[in-house]
Amino acid sequence: MTQQAHKCVVCGKRPSPVGQYCHNCTVRIERDKRGKRDEQPVRFLTYRDIVVALYPNGKEGELRGLVIKRSSDKLPKARTLDLNTYLKGFTREQVKSLKAKVLTLAGTTK
Repeated sequence: MTQQAHKCVVCGKRPSPVGQYCHNCTVRIERDKRGKRDEQPVRFLTYRDIVVALYPNGKEGELRGLVIKRSSDKLPKARTLDLNTYLKGFTREQVKSLKAKVLTLAGTTK
């Protein structure tokens, strides 16, 4: 009696153990997992106890914001812009724009 070979769950062509991946698909999946890294925020913005993390958007120089639930006391001071205080090197319009964007991301109004 011949034993029937099971097919790979991903490609459906190569023999594999029951309900598992073939060797080629297993290697490809492991390589993809190693290639993915957890994104680290570039900067943090704090305003009215709202913390926004700025991540790279993939395009050169562009950032995307994401509201996070983290205490502003535990953020790295070198990468944090506290919009509640005076920021040296920023114009008034830039600070107002950042504050508006933080409030927009948080879903609150002025």
